[in-house]
Amino acid sequence: MRVPRSVARSVLVVLSSLVMGVVAFVAPAAASTGNIGGRGADYFFDNGFDGSADVRITYGRDADAVLVGDWNGDGIDTLAVRRGRVYHLRNSLTSGPASTQIAYGRENDTVLVGDWDGDGVDTLAVRRGNTYHLRNSLTSGPADSVIRFGRAGDDVLVGDWDGDGIDTFAVRRGTTYFVSNSLTSGNADQTFTYGRADDSILVGDFDGNGTDTLAARRGNIIYASDRLDSSVATVQMSFGRASDRAFAGDFDGDGVDTFALRRPPAPPPTPPAPTTNGGLVGAPPYAGSGTFAAVPGSSAAGNPNASRIVRVRVETERGIGVDRPEFGRLVMSRLNDTRGWGRYGAVSFARTDGPADVVLRLTTPATVDRLCHPLDTRGYTSCRRGNQVIINVNRWAYGAAPFTSAGGSLNHYRDYVVNHEMGHYLGHGHASCGGAGRLAPVMQQQTLFMNGCRPNGWPYP
Repeated sequence: MRVPRSVARSVLVVLSSLVMGVVAFVAPAAASTGNIGGRGADYFFDNGFDGSADVRITYGRDADAVLVGDWNGDGIDTLAVRRGRVYHLRNSLTSGPASTQIAYGRENDTVLVGDWDGDGVDTLAVRRGNTYHLRNSLTSGPADSVIRFGRAGDDVLVGDWDGDGIDTFAVRRGTTYFVSNSLTSGNADQTFTYGRADDSILVGDFDGNGTDTLAARRGNIIYASDRLDSSVATVQMSFGRASDRAFAGDFDGDGVDTFALRRPPAPPPTPPAPTTNGGLVGAPPYAGSGTFAAVPGSSAAGNPNASRIVRVRVETERGIGVDRPEFGRLVMSRLNDTRGWGRYGAVSFARTDGPADVVLRLTTPATVDRLCHPLDTRGYTSCRRGNQVIINVNRWAYGAAPFTSAGGSLNHYRDYVVNHEMGHYLGHGHASCGGAGRLAPVMQQQTLFMNGCRPNGWPYP
């Protein structure tokens, strides 16, 4: 993009129409939207492509959702913290309080950052499915324009692809990129392939010519291209650790975008093994092998006369100490419980160790972040992505504080996490507490908040 505007943006996809709750730790196939993702409060900025940090700051809280942009038009990208629908913008790369605070959109919206009108100041946009609501000032209020582009499930990038000073959108589908050069609904202006499907992609003006291009990150190696096409990288550098979340921007105002890192905190000490183990043997690790083994064998549908039979393959990550058959039994007993989704005969679940409609995986926090990407799970929540229901082993082992603090047991939390995430697979979105003292709907995000409701793990309690 053209100076003095911010550029490259790293991924965020949050809450609401998504399938889970919060946000990621490892950085697999990221798309650039102005949201940094990851977690941690330590940031490292390299202003010269040499792989060393020129500036290091501590900012915000470990679990904050953080954005990057040029909030005041001075040509330097800085950070902002998002907490719910309130944004705390800082206009210098230093630790300290926010320079500006605004409220925008809904608490669970997916938000993107860009200069939508070419005035040199980055502002916000809300994405709801494939509809984008663009705001041209850093103030609260309705959108200045609304457009549709791509598909609801696309990974989205933001950049100035043609050097006209205005950020527009591109969508990524595997290794194929569809670029639009105008903020209007319609087809892509350019299509090309780039990198690998599992690359983490960053966007920036890496040569200062006013046009944004792509960079691929693999582990801690970054390959940046000066051309918006399938050509090879013109810059290759190592920077930081593979577990860091990388993002890009112009951090010194020289008109060239470089790279920065958000570093996760050290993993917490391993907690004691749970007293009710749910099939687990010992305390689960934070990271596992990233490979999976299916629970062997099969079991018939709880109701063979149901209108729909869903075949479920239950898998556990290698490296987790778990009794697979017992875990599979616990999962299927919850899915086919009379209080579950199949109560009125609409659906029933059959387990298989072969081809399946949906795969339910028990995974370590680090692998949850990889599989749930671009959802930002922060090593904490579970999720549903496509035909995968991904259960965080730490939540299975220890539950979640909001749920248990409201009187829910660990065993009941397990009812909830299985039925909630499978509910997403069945097409159910998030629901809200209906009033203090009432049972929470199973599709309420009870891992994160109860809002006065009582814990509930069943669709039809």
